[in-house]
Amino acid sequence: MQLLEAMTKLVPKKLRDPRNRKRQILWNLLFLFWAGVGLAVLTQVTFFGELIEGTSDAPKISASESETDVDQTATSFRPLQAEDVEAAASEESNSSALLELETEGSAWPEPRVVRHAHTNPMKLDPADGRSPNSLDWFSAHQNEEGYWSASGFAYNSSRKGAVATHGSEREGFGDPATDSGVAGADLSVTSLSLLTYLAAGYDHKEGYFKPAVRAGLLWMRANHGLDGWPIARGVRDHALATIALCEAYGLSGDQVLKRLATEAANQLLKLQLSYSGWGENSWGTADIISTCYAVMAIKTAKLAGIEVEWETAGLHKFLEYIHEDDGTVAFSDSQKLPPNHHAQGFERGPVCAAAWVVCALHSGYRNLKHADLKSVVRQVAKPQVILQWERGRVDMELWWFATSAIYQVGGQNWQEWEGALADALLNNQRGYSEFDKQAGRTDPAALDEHGSWDAIDVWSRDGRVSTTALASLCLQIYYRYMRLEESGS
Repeated sequence: MQLLEAMTKLVPKKLRDPRNRKRQILWNLLFLFWAGVGLAVLTQVTFFGELIEGTSDAPKISASESETDVDQTATSFRPLQAEDVEAAASEESNSSALLELETEGSAWPEPRVVRHAHTNPMKLDPADGRSPNSLDWFSAHQNEEGYWSASGFAYNSSRKGAVATHGSEREGFGDPATDSGVAGADLSVTSLSLLTYLAAGYDHKEGYFKPAVRAGLLWMRANHGLDGWPIARGVRDHALATIALCEAYGLSGDQVLKRLATEAANQLLKLQLSYSGWGENSWGTADIISTCYAVMAIKTAKLAGIEVEWETAGLHKFLEYIHEDDGTVAFSDSQKLPPNHHAQGFERGPVCAAAWVVCALHSGYRNLKHADLKSVVRQVAKPQVILQWERGRVDMELWWFATSAIYQVGGQNWQEWEGALADALLNNQRGYSEFDKQAGRTDPAALDEHGSWDAIDVWSRDGRVSTTALASLCLQIYYRYMRLEESGS
């Protein structure tokens, strides 16, 4: 009451006169309007615990909050960058500074702590001339608003004057439509593109690719609502966006990202079907492919130290139900094959089996020694059949799931798979293939697709951006994660 009386005294006396009621109401409305504008400005200037300064194309960032507001152990959780190599030895002696993630006895190892896994071949700064060329390609095709467009990435290219072939000449391509993905896939391909940077150790706080990662995360934050991403096509897109946020938090320790990632993970859990897995939407029937994306997202959240309440009993019942005695896996409890099993005259490989192995390991349903797991792995570990860079054989979703699963299995299965994967991908990356060398297109300034992979996947409608991201993620798996026997799990 005292505050109200004090504010009232600030109003001119004649406006307090009941005879001037209309002017009093107008004054009050103007006061509320400007107060609202001031509040809006204050709430919009902060992002990731920092203030945006200036209006240049690459905004400078300066800390506006106390360093104690961010968990200091999280900042030492960063994989080694080029400039950190010399300091790595002394830092190793102080291992207590590393963030210890809660794995809850899971078989899936910690991501992000690259120094405890394997050498990261993409950790060198591109300024040294040894850049990971797929990341250069993503940076050159990012929209100015921060996202990657599945259908319009070619229009966003900064490689002015470079020729765009729109596909491998060996496959008889050349039509821009071959490269383009569907218009509604932007959230999916943006999430995958961000993951390729994060997997290589680059976040929004430091490193050569900081501007690209920061712009992408800003876009994702701006498009996230109370119920998730309105632009998501379904569970798959929501899960990929959740994985990107969780990995970005796990790499940077950014507390604002933690809140966003926690919200996204909890929203994804709400989409789980009652005592089952996930379907493409929050209604209908659960399927193993949608479930695989969701399980990877929830597991990534837990590995990043995000607290989520996950009841796996229903999921395990679903995994049990779709597993056949001969080791094959059904798409759902009512449909044996995926809806797009046959496409353009080709028959799809064992994507359901690969997804099942990932779900079984991530959720603790099966361990590597279990007979059920071994029987399903036998359906997948056929690199001579699956890993062929030919139209009708390239299935990047299957390759990503299968590479994640077979890497954990290890042994002879992995040795054969790794060799075939390297041959299929490294020999067909644009700018490095034999037909690009023969055509003299080995320079990014001459070839717009330099560093990417052609979108010859008949099972995907998301185009070159998705193909390139998944190819990169397949090649990154072996150094991002520790094997089960190495982690002692």
